[in-house]
Formats: sequence, C-alpha cells, structure tokens
Amino acid sequence: MVIKNNTLKNHITGAVRFEERDGFLLPRRFTRKQADYIVKNDFLAPRSKMSAGVVLEFITDTNSIAFDAIFLETSRNYYSFTVYIDDILEHNFSEENVESGRQVHIEFELENGMKKVQIYFPNLFETGIKDFIIDDYSVMNKIEKGKSILFLGDSITHGYATKFTSLTYANILSRQLNANALNQAIAGDVFNDMNLDENLLFNPDMIFVAYGTNDWWHGIDITKTAQCYFDKLTKIYRQKDIYVILPIYRLDCEEKQERATMPFCEFRNILKNLCKQYENITIIDGWDFVPHFPEFYEDGYLHPNDMGFILYSENLKTKLSEVGKCLQN
Repeated sequence: MVIKNNTLKNHITGAVRFEERDGFLLPRRFTRKQADYIVKNDFLAPRSKMSAGVVLEFITDTNSIAFDAIFLETSRNYYSFTVYIDDILEHNFSEENVESGRQVHIEFELENGMKKVQIYFPNLFETGIKDFIIDDYSVMNKIEKGKSILFLGDSITHGYATKFTSLTYANILSRQLNANALNQAIAGDVFNDMNLDENLLFNPDMIFVAYGTNDWWHGIDITKTAQCYFDKLTKIYRQKDIYVILPIYRLDCEEKQERATMPFCEFRNILKNLCKQYENITIIDGWDFVPHFPEFYEDGYLHPNDMGFILYSENLKTKLSEVGKCLQN
C-alpha cells in the first residue's frame, strides 16, 4: 500500500512546510519568508534546505517498509537514514561519495505487532522521499508528543558531522524528551535577527540557541548582532523558556586567528553577559560538553563526531537537570 504524500506530511516532524518535485516530498525547515531571505546568501542557502532534525514517525503494525529517496543539495557527500523501532536503533542506511541527484531505494522488515517507527532524515543533504509503502491494511497512527522544542544555531546544532543522523545532540535530546522538534540551525551561520520569523507556525515550549563560534572566528562584534537577535527573540517568545548554550571548546581556540579580534574566553564572557539582561534566558555553559581531545571531533578540532555528540547530550542533560523545569513533563 503506497502512502500518499499528503498523508506522510501528517507524520513528519521537523518541517514547517513541504515542496514536491517529480513526486518526491521535500520537507522544509524554514518558512517561505525565512527562505526568501536566506536564499540571498549563496553559502547558507543550500544548507538551509538540508533535512536536519526531520523525522518520519508513526505507530504501525506493518511488517515491511519501503521508499525511494533522492539527495539534492549538500556541502558534504554522505547521507544517513537512521531507523528506530520502539526507541531502539535498528537500521542505518548510509553511503559516502554521493553525488547530487542520486536516488536510492530503501526497505526493511519489522516484527509482528504494533510498534513505534522513527525514520531520521539525513542532516547534511536536501532530501526527498516518495512511494512510501507499508503492508496492505496496515495502520499509521500519530505519535503523541509531550513537548515542542525549537533549536537555533550553527553547524553543531545543525548536526555536522555525525555518521548516524540520529546522534546529533538536538535529535538525542528531542528523543529523550519525547518532543516535537524543529531544528532551524544552519551550518556556518552567525547571530542574525533576520533569520527569525515572528509568524512561525510552531509553538515551542522551549528554545535552544547555540551561536557564537563562527561569530568569534569571523571577528564579528556581537554586542550589536547578538543584542539585536536576543531583543527580537525574547519579544517573539516573551513567555517561553530560552536556553542559550555558550560555545563549546574548540581545539584551535588558543591559536591566533586571522580575523578573531579577542581571545575565545573573552568572547564567551561577552556573550554570557549579554544573556544576563533577559529574564527568560537561562545560560548553559557548554565549555566541557565534549572532551578536549581531537578523537571526539569529526574534523579533529570543532565539530563533534558521533561519540562527541553522545557526550555533549549527556552533559547537556545534566545541566538541564540542574536548571530544573526543562526536564519536567
């Protein structure tokens, strides 16, 4: 039984709208207004189309699932579809050296009975699916979620560069909290209030903001850009809990950078002091979220690998437990 795209939309989280191309359903993380602004930036535009944090999830009694996928724009050349069955990682369909436009067929079997299925889309490819097939007469029931989380940030929140797409800190935290999540992070991005859409049709219970490492590296004066960003963010979400994660340690932070205008620690302190001005912002210090060894970074210095993200998530969860209400159902 082929599930029509209009039905699939009802079971996809992490998207605010959809487009279709040659029958492929393309989830979009940004509103039309946001996309019209981001498209002006040739560096960020293709990354904004990537399906980070997008999950197709449902309760079903089917014994088999199959679908076709297409991979379009990317800044990396590998993808991963990660599948959880009843919260256990059961399958990972991945491939390296993938060229734009590649199409693949994915299928897998499931045991008898009702089960929860979560299919995590690739973080680093613009991804579309079509011809989604389950067994005839099987059901697809919606999963009830307890919370909604909005993630805002740069490459680390986007999910660079896990091999298992489900192991980014945003995906891990959302799974742990049984949350409906929207990840609007873009790799390479900096504080920019124009990225915020006050008419976003997504009502988060909490917002995580994690910018700064690119701002520091580029020598941006965040006393202006971050101030404008937080002014607008706190105006839009006056009654919401906002958690700002200070930039994690990067192994080159003590080296002289061509464009950085100050030491990394000084930069982090400026950001920390900016956040103290806002009543509904809670500061989370991510300095030690990832061990300060190159083995925990995909590129050896900046982007956590899968193990780095697992530790990041555990440390973030500990910090949130100390804060309190974020982890309450």
